[in-house]
Amino acid sequence: MAAELLAGLRRQVLGLLASTPATELISCTARSQWRLILAGALTAVVGAFSEGLTLAIIFLVVDVLTGVGSASALPWPWLTSWLVPLPVSGTAALLMACAVLAQGLQSLMRYGNKVCVGYFAARCRASITALI
Repeated sequence: MAAELLAGLRRQVLGLLASTPATELISCTARSQWRLILAGALTAVVGAFSEGLTLAIIFLVVDVLTGVGSASALPWPWLTSWLVPLPVSGTAALLMACAVLAQGLQSLMRYGNKVCVGYFAARCRASITALI
């Protein structure tokens, strides 16, 4: 089963790397637009990271509000020194503000990613149209 899967995957990859005019055009375009591809990949990674950060903060807020966890049990001493003196409602409010900021960062990264993809598509369309 695994050997068949690997053989099928190998055939697919070799098909993508075949030296056809279309593959050469795509690889040439991708090489010339590497900055856009890199920017798109970075914005996607940062957006995914900020989504995970938002969920982690929300779960931390739930732990603080339910009394299951406390701010003094955090693994980061610099954060603990800020949160321990605050009351529970203040800690929850501060953490919720951080979650909102993380969501803002995620939205900004999604927008940046869509701009990169759209710009890359427009450049590819223009270069292919020029060749035809």
